[in-house]
Amino acid sequence: MEPVDPREKELKALTRALARERERSELLETISRRQSDVAARIRSDLEVQLLAKATFMATMSHEIRTPIHGVMGMLQLLETTNPTQEQEEFLSAARGAAETLLTIINDVLDYSKLDLSRVELESTPFTLEDVVDAACGSLGPRAAQAGVRLYLLVDGGLPRRVEGDASRLMQILNNLINNAVKFTPRGGRVVVRAWWEAEQLCLDVQDTGIGIAPENAERVFEPFMQAEASIHRRFGGTGLGLSICRRLARRMGGEVVLLKSQPGEGTTFRVTLPLAPIESPPRLTLHGTLALALADTFEKDLVVQALESLGIDAVDWKEGLGLPVLADEQSARALHLPTDDLWLIRDAEDHAPSQPRGVVLRPVRRASLRRIFEGSARPRHELEPIRHRVLVAEDNAVNQRLAQAMLERLGCTCVVVNDGSQAVARAAAERWDLVLMDCEMPVLNGFEATLEIRRLPPPHGVVPIVAVTANALSDDRRRCLDSGMNDFLAKPFKMGVLEALLRKTPHLTS
Repeated sequence: MEPVDPREKELKALTRALARERERSELLETISRRQSDVAARIRSDLEVQLLAKATFMATMSHEIRTPIHGVMGMLQLLETTNPTQEQEEFLSAARGAAETLLTIINDVLDYSKLDLSRVELESTPFTLEDVVDAACGSLGPRAAQAGVRLYLLVDGGLPRRVEGDASRLMQILNNLINNAVKFTPRGGRVVVRAWWEAEQLCLDVQDTGIGIAPENAERVFEPFMQAEASIHRRFGGTGLGLSICRRLARRMGGEVVLLKSQPGEGTTFRVTLPLAPIESPPRLTLHGTLALALADTFEKDLVVQALESLGIDAVDWKEGLGLPVLADEQSARALHLPTDDLWLIRDAEDHAPSQPRGVVLRPVRRASLRRIFEGSARPRHELEPIRHRVLVAEDNAVNQRLAQAMLERLGCTCVVVNDGSQAVARAAAERWDLVLMDCEMPVLNGFEATLEIRRLPPPHGVVPIVAVTANALSDDRRRCLDSGMNDFLAKPFKMGVLEALLRKTPHLTS
């Protein structure tokens, strides 16, 4: 037997090892391909599910908001029909229930958008103080109804104009202030402070409410969670508001934190948002002296600070001073203040004891204080009626009647059609000052009808068209403008919003 060559033996061993490695490599390749196929299928299934979820949420948004628009609009119209005191109470309860339902719907839809990463942030110039004022002003009546005093202090060093997403800032503020009012008992207070520090907007929302235990500080930011189960039973709500606030703030490069809180002693939330300043704080241009007669010493301190930031001196009221007077209802009654130069601070639903020169609604804002020295706008009853001819394209019967009633009360004449095809025909046959175009209609939807109208020769083809839509998930505003519409109304909307839009109609096409 010939001896085995060691090199041949080594070669055979290497060959076997190489074969095993090849088999292992082929096996790994097969596993990798299968994993890739599985991952692709999972990704495809997930995309289908997300698309289905987005479509479902958009559909539900439209289907729910459309009847809510009818309910809230009709309630608003009922309030203008001189109801009895008992009927006013019923209407107030119904309005509150409708607003609560809308808040729940908005929370769920907003959370769904964030969950789907469908929230697109805008970056447009806006006046910072106006947004903060508007958020506090819109919630003033709700705070007054709850017996909670709402205060606002805006630092004079705030940039006048910044660049960012004004609507998302408003949403964060609305959520935080609404929460603070909800969890504060009657007789308590909510203080909103705004200042500028380290190139960012800082906001504190402080209340004297029920407070939060330290162990629940982060729990309140979790979706569908509240500090404890008993709070949900007592106050209701979805538990989504704070989660939405924090996620929106983080998307904007900022943060929302629970700054301090103790059970029974209240809570302070802080918002920080980096915004790009594009206009410096306004210089002090107002000069003068205002006499104050305010029973609420905390409110008086805030008013004095606001006046100082405007360059206005404040003194205590004394008879014979001959100065404009800012007083609350309690002081005005007690001191029998003359009304020829009296500006009365009151809650939105209170009634003046006499006929003052002007009214400043709570919470007191610097813009309101400016009016005392710069002159106020004409009262609503002195505004001219709006004599527009309006074409309304809407397929929902309740919303047809609502649009017609709102427009007629504002002084307009209108014609209602049931679908986009009829809208195109009426737009071609007659001249209109404005077309209110519902986006979801049979035969031709609002987008298709707008494209057809824009093909008409002038003046028919250049009529201002305003989209009216109940959708909340898709990028509706951009789609409306891309189709040739001039502006956008989201359902549900109030008559005041419609009036403001009608009054600027001549400028829509400019």
